[in-house]
Amino acid sequence: MNILPDVVVGCSPQLVRFEPPTTSVLNDAYSFDWDFGDGKGSDQLAPSHIYQTAGTYIVRLKVTSPTGCQLEASLEDAIGIKPSPTADFFL
Repeated sequence: MNILPDVVVGCSPQLVRFEPPTTSVLNDAYSFDWDFGDGKGSDQLAPSHIYQTAGTYIVRLKVTSPTGCQLEASLEDAIGIKPSPTADFFL
């Protein structure tokens, strides 16, 4: 199972939207446990998350079916957030 972020590199604060694969098969009967790697998470099928701090993040997803079967996936060091740029001039 692959995790599909819409952004893999950005500057803080960076909004990232996540899509699990084969969303046509998954529905509200399944439970979702997202770990965004920065101490935050979500229980939504396709969540969005704002990374506030620069760093490299590992994203994990655990999906549990209505019958209790579990599937886990992770994106190792795939989200890279850089510090916000600072203007080096005055008006």
